[in-house]
Amino acid sequence: MQRQPAGSTIVEISAALGWQAHTTRAAITGLRKAGHGVQTIKPADGGAGLTYRIVSKPQ
Repeated sequence: MQRQPAGSTIVEISAALGWQAHTTRAAITGLRKAGHGVQTIKPADGGAGLTYRIVSKPQ
């Protein structure tokens, strides 16, 4: 889901995996610590809900 060009929100990822939002955020943090490049995108309309996208693999 996060490798799609548009990325995914915490709500979308949590719903797809059946996880709590805090668990999803912790998993994204784990990806960053493992060396993955994770891009955080704010909504263009100024609304709530960040979109996350994996942009690179670890070296």
